[in-house]
Amino acid sequence: MEARLQKNIKLIYWIDFGWMMILPLAVIVPYFQSKGLSMQEVFEVQAVFSGAVLLLELPSGYIADLLGRKKTILLATFFHALTFTIFPLARGYWDIVIIEIFMALGVSLFSGTDVALIYDSMEALGKGKEQSRLVGQQIFYKQMGETLAALIGGWLAIYGLSTVVWANAFLIWTPFVLAFFLVEPPRKKMSTKGHKENWVYIYKSLFKQGPLLILIILNTIVYGLATLIAVWSFQPFWKEIGFSISSFGYLWALSNITVALVARKAHLIEKNFGSTKSLILMAVLPIFGYLLMAFVTGQKTSWEWMLIGASACIIFQTCRGLGQVLLKNALNSRVEGDMRATANSVTSLGMRVLFIALGPLMGYLIDTRGQAFSFNSFGILYIFFFMAVLLPLLAKRAEFKLPD
Repeated sequence: MEARLQKNIKLIYWIDFGWMMILPLAVIVPYFQSKGLSMQEVFEVQAVFSGAVLLLELPSGYIADLLGRKKTILLATFFHALTFTIFPLARGYWDIVIIEIFMALGVSLFSGTDVALIYDSMEALGKGKEQSRLVGQQIFYKQMGETLAALIGGWLAIYGLSTVVWANAFLIWTPFVLAFFLVEPPRKKMSTKGHKENWVYIYKSLFKQGPLLILIILNTIVYGLATLIAVWSFQPFWKEIGFSISSFGYLWALSNITVALVARKAHLIEKNFGSTKSLILMAVLPIFGYLLMAFVTGQKTSWEWMLIGASACIIFQTCRGLGQVLLKNALNSRVEGDMRATANSVTSLGMRVLFIALGPLMGYLIDTRGQAFSFNSFGILYIFFFMAVLLPLLAKRAEFKLPD
């Protein structure tokens, strides 16, 4: 059993690698625009996706805690693959909306379940203190999958955007096959009968322990949102400052390598510089990222400004790599195994709620006021978030260290 549990870790890494190996991502905004969507509609489509995830997130996390990690991951990878198999058939806005809703089902089932499986497997092996490093490794595999997909997708885009989505329809089934080889780790389980009592238990565990856990959840939501909105702005930003679509694959790959490398070393950054300095770094990066993107869009096109613009995207991905390890570990190490998937779903749900409001706003501002105004506005917004959610968390730094 011990060998099979150890094998779980490698398997979930490769499942995550395959999950994120989505070939069209590097050119997804131009692909949507080729179907007649404006930037506001691109963000609207993602808001619909977020709304669907919002409705499904908590039930799916709860299902993962009741049904088990392996069965939930099998369902998630099946719906994920099915979605991208029918994706090439989309002809316009409403087709894409329907497909995004189906996509949300797979994403909501997978969200947090993969992390929960790592934590449960390591706890069963008696290696709970290694979990932060393993989460960094997991994110590394995810981002390397997306990096390879970006390079392949960018190359295939030379032959047409439709070529990319059709090739992806076959490749995307790999995680579903790998999921059959997972083993369910032993863990404490909630009752499958007292659902009302279970939800009361979850609520009290997350929101009645004290302000520290609530602040961790809020920061996970806010700084996850920062990079989510930025990532959907990268491709029109690259086009605005002079990059051709043929270079998008390389740029997308570079941005994902950044997340992978930062996430892999995030536990060392926290160890060497401390939680407080690491969190401050994570929180100021989106401010500088948005303001730098705004500044670059106002400059005359040149290779110098194009490179500076690309570096702005790297700033966001550094924040993403840090936040996914620091905050995710802070949350998962403070909740019980029987509700871990649900706890991760709560943070994803919160991020989706904010994206529904702020994502289409970013698209609308880009279409009507231009990119410089839009990015400046969000830079100012994240100065507010720094004061409203990060500083209160830092005020609780005396409670950061977990008891042995």
